[in-house]
Amino acid sequence: MDNGEVILVTLNYRLGTFGFLCSGDEAVKGNFGLKDQQLALKWVASNIEAFGGDPNSVTLLGKTAGALSAHYHMMNSVSSALFHRIILMSGTAISPFAFSYDWKLRYRLSAKYSGLEGWDTASTYELANQLKSLDPIRLVLTMDLLYTMVLTPLTPLRPCIEGDWEGAFLRDDPRKIWAEGRFNQKPIFIGTTTDQGTIAAAITINQTRLNVFNENIHDFLPIQLDFDPKYVKEVLEYYLGKDYIDKSNFEAYYKMFGDRTMRYPLIKLVNQYLRYADVKQNPIYIYEFGFRSQYTFLKYATGANINLGVSHYDDYPYIFNMPSFFPLFHPHTPEGLMADTFVKTLVTFAVHGEVKAWAPFEQCTSNTNIPFCDRQIFERFNKTEPDSVIVSVTDQVNTEMVKFWNHIDKEFQ
Repeated sequence: MDNGEVILVTLNYRLGTFGFLCSGDEAVKGNFGLKDQQLALKWVASNIEAFGGDPNSVTLLGKTAGALSAHYHMMNSVSSALFHRIILMSGTAISPFAFSYDWKLRYRLSAKYSGLEGWDTASTYELANQLKSLDPIRLVLTMDLLYTMVLTPLTPLRPCIEGDWEGAFLRDDPRKIWAEGRFNQKPIFIGTTTDQGTIAAAITINQTRLNVFNENIHDFLPIQLDFDPKYVKEVLEYYLGKDYIDKSNFEAYYKMFGDRTMRYPLIKLVNQYLRYADVKQNPIYIYEFGFRSQYTFLKYATGANINLGVSHYDDYPYIFNMPSFFPLFHPHTPEGLMADTFVKTLVTFAVHGEVKAWAPFEQCTSNTNIPFCDRQIFERFNKTEPDSVIVSVTDQVNTEMVKFWNHIDKEFQ
């Protein structure tokens, strides 16, 4: 991102128990991580001029948890006044892993796993006082016990609905807020990687984990992908054609994982945005990062030296230098060329609120989103020049997949 056109500001915020424990009342109000981010946005507004920046031209960029966080800020009136454009990479606030449906239960389970007496009967205030007296490391480690197994659930502690008290960050279900158009319109650049779901190889690559998951698949799958358990047989039949995962359907499982967590929420977000937005003033652009390389985060997620395409996080090394994981990309290599292309795309949007058209595409509107809006795909040109890069355009999506998950998620369409 070091190109002289933008100033990059990064921030830290509270995570896990410290960032997202929520009691459902004022004992532990919750959403502290999002409130930390909001404080950072206020700092940028007040101080960025001292670093040569413009407080009237701020773009939020987030990846996964950062993306869903950034999206949440679009639905908060205080936050939304502090930025002007938004880049959502592989995550939204309407993704199934982005919002807690059972935060009151999670609060009491956190108390239980922290060893508190009366975890199931004491008042939320009594439990809060006990939690405050514990060793912080103990609270950090407690969150691990909220996982049923790896990636199940994807995130055990999440943003929650607060009460009508001063400083509350979220007062309603984000899916409802977004579906009803109760958000502040901003230019949006949103996308995913091509093979998002291969991150689930963390389960398939380990036979012991896979056996445990299969033995409990009717219970574990709805927890992992956040859907009503009454639909588990339909989901298994639609994607796998049977009620267990094996080598014959690994790819189908990865597709299920990617569809549910990333692709379907992205499509839903775009279509709902188009109902309300003035896209001439606040356009929305879509991308897909499909540049396959030898450099993949999957080996860190799985502990195995495997490459299953362009997995979750595999776009990040093309934005930021990450020498702890991958070598610096030489400017004249395919990786270096793609990094230059992708960064120019992001910076153009961050500065101007529009996306560079590497290939001609139609503006995304309610008239051009059938079957879906055009998206630019950043990929390797394998056919004749495997060492070159290309940006292609398509409007194709799996419409049957969208209908299927609309059937599962009947609320907030």
